[in-house]
Amino acid sequence: CIGGTLPVDETSSQGDAWWMAPYQESLGKGPIQIEHFPYSIDTDSNSVGLTQLLCYAGGWQKKSAFVDIGLPTESLDFAKKGHTSDAFEARKDGYDSLKEMVDGSKLQDKINLHNMALSNFSGTIKIYEARDSSSILKSAVDVGPELDKRKEEGLRETMVKVAPLDEFVTRADAMKIDTQGAEPEIFMGAQKVLNSGLPFPILMEYCSRLRGFDELSVGVHILRGLGYTCYSAKATFTLRQDTEFCGDFYCAKAITQATCQE
Repeated sequence: CIGGTLPVDETSSQGDAWWMAPYQESLGKGPIQIEHFPYSIDTDSNSVGLTQLLCYAGGWQKKSAFVDIGLPTESLDFAKKGHTSDAFEARKDGYDSLKEMVDGSKLQDKINLHNMALSNFSGTIKIYEARDSSSILKSAVDVGPELDKRKEEGLRETMVKVAPLDEFVTRADAMKIDTQGAEPEIFMGAQKVLNSGLPFPILMEYCSRLRGFDELSVGVHILRGLGYTCYSAKATFTLRQDTEFCGDFYCAKAITQATCQE
């Protein structure tokens, strides 16, 4: 497994895993260049930013289908504009709060809620919670703002259901991931949507302090091996062992300047 943290695939060896081919292909190309995003994009609202990214990637539709993983409140914004979402939240408190908002807004037909974590295997997994932050990685709540939350309210450890995204979603138009460093394993379990043939742009958090570089960068390598380029709204830079970055990557197979109307 990658870094010995999580199982790669309980039904196959690492060498046989579907994602190893794109991962190895990307490794062979050397360090990853993160490009500066060339067009206007909203960095304050993930729902608006992902919709814009979908437009630039050529996949926007008046009724699009989104995958929203981790603190999936963007699903509410999508639903209010007529789109649909599969929304995943591992924390029970976070899931209950979101369900109350979905039910209160009568958006049940637009949002398919899942109270579980996503990875590359099925079963149960421990998550570490510090107030409203959680991760399957303890290292992710040992640093930064998450550590401050731990000092104030303590650390909770909870067992939750976990499964690959492939078990729930086979086709979608775009995806947002905010999972405190667990993005690589989610990509490993998302073969169907990543190989669907659709543009399928991805807005993902990348935060170097949450996890070691060799593990955290695996997700970006998988994407590059599948034909994606990842962009930052901040600057162009090379992703290396000593890179310090915490923010969003906007990843797409191709983008072009475009205007899409809601």
